[in-house]
Amino acid sequence: MKAGYLEKMYVKEAEAFLNKASEYCHLIENFSVFTESDKVINLLKTISSLYAAALTLPESNLAEEEITALHFALPDINLGDMANYWALFDPYTDEEPVACSLNDDLQDIYRDVKEGILLFQNDKRPEATWHWKFTFESHWGQHALQAMRVLHGAVGAER
Repeated sequence: MKAGYLEKMYVKEAEAFLNKASEYCHLIENFSVFTESDKVINLLKTISSLYAAALTLPESNLAEEEITALHFALPDINLGDMANYWALFDPYTDEEPVACSLNDDLQDIYRDVKEGILLFQNDKRPEATWHWKFTFESHWGQHALQAMRVLHGAVGAER
């Protein structure tokens, strides 16, 4: 394949993820305007599409130390009774469930994808793409899966 084609695919996948990341951040930043049932279904849809888009992010050869950490305030998220749940981190071992927080999951996802958005907006597209892929594989991807599991259960309970 030609280098130009690969570069276009790289940009296309990164921009597609940027759109999904922006949708997620918009939802979290405007969380209080939604009804409780809308919060659950919108979160499930948005996190699911964000996760799917992350699976197509291209590989990058940047190193972690080449990325400058950005600092920003996190939106307040409170899911009330739905906030706490139990999870197993390794389903293949005989371990006790661990108490987790859906609020924390949503904020961890937000922090990781928002940082990439800010990098992207500052014309650091390779850094943004690397950051999204790295943090997806090492951090927020697990939070997204746990959140989807909990939200899926909440949607089922509402029916």
